[in-house]
Amino acid sequence: KYLDRFLQILYEIFAFIIYRLSDCSITEESYKTLTSALASNSHLIELDLRGNDPGQSGVKVIMDFLQSGWFKLKNIRLNNIKLKKKSCLVLATVLSKNNTLKEMDLSKSLLLDSGVKEICEGLKKPECKLKILKLCDCGLTEESCSALATVLRSNPSLKELDMSNNNLQDSGVKKLQKGLENSKVKHCLILVITFSFRFGYNTLHSNCILVTFPGNAVM
Repeated sequence: KYLDRFLQILYEIFAFIIYRLSDCSITEESYKTLTSALASNSHLIELDLRGNDPGQSGVKVIMDFLQSGWFKLKNIRLNNIKLKKKSCLVLATVLSKNNTLKEMDLSKSLLLDSGVKEICEGLKKPECKLKILKLCDCGLTEESCSALATVLRSNPSLKELDMSNNNLQDSGVKKLQKGLENSKVKHCLILVITFSFRFGYNTLHSNCILVTFPGNAVM
């Protein structure tokens, strides 16, 4: 209750261009207050809601706001928020219609392969100008790589793709590489993936950054 009132007063006084509200225990009611206030802020360019999971009803509130599409948002972070298929469909619509959005972080959102496939439908649209997509620890397999490879073949805007801490396997990484090789427009891409290896009785994990340049050279 007090958080809702504080948010309302804050938004009435200030028209911030950046809202960073990570790990603030925002409830469904607070989400309603937040989106109501944001609806009158035409200057908003960054929205950070990491670690605030109010349940599916609260997620629907923020998705309805995003779907309104009037804003000029450039950066959105929805880490650690459970996003189901309907939410992924909304995000796909946002990506296909909003050419100002440049960075989207959906890490730890349990998208699974089905969710990523829906989002890729938006990424493939020519209107999508997203440059950075973070899908760390989203429960993905090589199936997601197939969908993302299609995006890489058709959309040169994407410059950084973080798929670390997912079970891609070698076959998944090869699909991403093939997508780049068959791209209509050669472009630079930073790809972050995780390799797992055995050391004694332990399984160790290490992130690896691959940089591809026009001509498909890899570092």
